[in-house]
Formats: sequence, C-alpha cells, structure tokens
Amino acid sequence: MTSQYGLIMPLRLRSHGAAVALAITSVLAVGCAETPLLPENADAELVMGQDVYTAKCSRCHGASGAGGLGSSIRDISERLTEAEQIAVVSAGRNSMPRFDGVLTDAEIAAVLRYVREFM
Repeated sequence: MTSQYGLIMPLRLRSHGAAVALAITSVLAVGCAETPLLPENADAELVMGQDVYTAKCSRCHGASGAGGLGSSIRDISERLTEAEQIAVVSAGRNSMPRFDGVLTDAEIAAVLRYVREFM
C-alpha cells in the first residue's frame, strides 16, 4: 500500500497508524494548554515572571502549571509558604533542578509571583 505521498507503507504502520496518530494528538493536546494571559496593564515584574516561566518552567510544569514531567504547581500557595517556594526554586527538589545562580533573585521573585497570581 502507498501513502498519499507515494511512499510504500509497511503493514504494521498501516494497521497502527490510527492509534499512533491518536496518541500523538493526545500528547500534543495535553502539552499545549494555554499559558495564562497577563492583563494589558501588567507591571514589569509580572511580565518578567511570565517570560521566566515560559523559558525555564513550562517545559516540565506545563504551560498552565498543570504538570507534565514535573508536578502541578497550580494553587502552590495552598501547599507551600512563599519562603518554601523560594527555597524549592533556588535549591531544587527531587528531579527539579536548582535555579540558584541560573536565575537572579529578582527573576525568582517574579516567576513565583506570576505562578501565585495566575496559576
């Protein structure tokens, strides 16, 4: 059997193609949750926090903070104090890497504020 592009498709790909496509679609749908939008009048610290989150955190915690490779950080303030949050980001925990020396104190404060207010 040939594909729409004229390539010969092995039998196992033809028989599992729908399942593979469904699995890929499911993974992409979970990983593409919307990043919370900031209001137009957001201050510079919140903008920095969103930028840091997108660059350093979303790969593991997901765009919306729901988790993925890392744990969910939604409603994190209900589980950890602000000092504990700073300690986790700075020193790391379990499989989470440390960001002390990678992020400035201002960037850590900004990303934690962004997470607390928008996740």
